[in-house]
Amino acid sequence: MRYHLRIARARLQGSVDTHCTVLNAPTIEAAIDRAVAIVDSVLDGRPGVATLTSPYRGLIWAHRQNLPAPAWP
Repeated sequence: MRYHLRIARARLQGSVDTHCTVLNAPTIEAAIDRAVAIVDSVLDGRPGVATLTSPYRGLIWAHRQNLPAPAWP
């Protein structure tokens, strides 16, 4: 089964790096395990978000790391 992993990582200058990759995994659990490992290495402690999606099931897993609290009006 094919899964799409998208990662947005904040840079020191205030811009954002994006990373997209396709994962092939036999199960959803295996895809999530691979996604967690990839996200940990790409974000490397920096603020960012990641999503794992499937063309058939939509959003499967999401991760948010070290993001500032949202500003409330």
